[in-house]
Amino acid sequence: MVGVRTRLGSPNEARPILNVSVFADVSHALTIGLESDYEGPVAGDSELLLMPQVHFALDDRYELQAGVGAVRASGDTFPKASARFIVEF
Repeated sequence: MVGVRTRLGSPNEARPILNVSVFADVSHALTIGLESDYEGPVAGDSELLLMPQVHFALDDRYELQAGVGAVRASGDTFPKASARFIVEF
């Protein structure tokens, strides 16, 4: 996926983003994968996220996604965690 990301509170900041993800279905309810996001430079800075993820299908309408990874930005590396609860209508 290629696009542009903006952040709340920074209306003048728009960064190009490249997302490459690889996922595999382990079972009907379990998917594992690796997400990578590269945000292009704005004022000389760029950001790279690598986050292994697990997705649990709770039933046909509900899914839980979670991941823990690392972000490299401005020469520093720090941990990042994410979780999403998804409802399909």
